[in-house]
Amino acid sequence: MDYVLGSLSPLKVCAVQSALRALTPTSTLLTVEAASDVSAQPVGRAETLQGAQTRARHAQALRPHAFAIGIENGIRECDGHWEDWAIVVLRSPTGREWFAESAPTPLPLDAVQETARRGFTTTTVGAVLHEWFGSPPNDPHTLLTHGHRSRAALLHETILHLLTTTEFPH
Repeated sequence: MDYVLGSLSPLKVCAVQSALRALTPTSTLLTVEAASDVSAQPVGRAETLQGAQTRARHAQALRPHAFAIGIENGIRECDGHWEDWAIVVLRSPTGREWFAESAPTPLPLDAVQETARRGFTTTTVGAVLHEWFGSPPNDPHTLLTHGHRSRAALLHETILHLLTTTEFPH
């Protein structure tokens, strides 16, 4: 089975490749650059889902007969605190979509406030944490979980969940 990922991010590519190898070792993965058409730091479920769907749709436009995958991390407020999580969208060649959400990672309020001050359109919480603590800008999860969960691990688990709990043909 052919898959196309709407991202060239090494972190996302690695997470998708490892999940596909675990489930369908004969599948092929093509990666393409696909814009999300949302803010650099999506806020809330609607914007995060839109980013993942847009990435999957852009990817599938380049490979219409493949299953397309779009991944978008966003932040949301939940019970008075902020957290980061990802939405992964799987799109069939017929246009049917499934999605799964990763486990959330709590965020420091001051980092979210600083990101908001700079503007969510251009700045991510990961970039702020990178400046403050030196964590990789695309993976503050390792820092925030004290080394217990990387962003790649969270994405890997979410992709496995999506691929094993949906009705699409494996």
